[in-house]
Amino acid sequence: MKTLKILLVIIAFLTVAIAIATFMFFDYHKVRYVPFERAMAFEQPYDSFDGSYLRTFLYVGSQEDMVNCLCKSDVNLSYSDTFATRVCSECDFEKYDYLITLNRELDSLKYSGCLTDHEDCAPWDERTPLISVFKKNTDDSIYVYRIQKTKMFRCPIP
Repeated sequence: MKTLKILLVIIAFLTVAIAIATFMFFDYHKVRYVPFERAMAFEQPYDSFDGSYLRTFLYVGSQEDMVNCLCKSDVNLSYSDTFATRVCSECDFEKYDYLITLNRELDSLKYSGCLTDHEDCAPWDERTPLISVFKKNTDDSIYVYRIQKTKMFRCPIP
């Protein structure tokens, strides 16, 4: 009788351990989608501009970041300060963070532990990188999308 109780305790312990391990495995691989909406779209800064080299998006969390992305960024958008100020006036940085995509429309945003480990090269940053999926077509527009403001997301680092 005593050995039966010990055996039942061992079986219960193993069952709980397997259940926890299974949950952790599937939670690690589970893809979660982040809701977003298009806030605005505008023409590219000049005719010969080609933003197809940017494989992801620019993550903007403040008005200063938006001005830097539109005017002084490494992506050579080179809009005027007046234009950037007008775009910023249409944005609500208290409630939303913004994503800027070049020449491509965003189809979905997702994240998971597995995607973070395989598609991001910044393990020191505790924020979760958003992985973008774009629509196949390209055009001559710059798109600005908004997501709910949280401190947990960032742009992936290649």
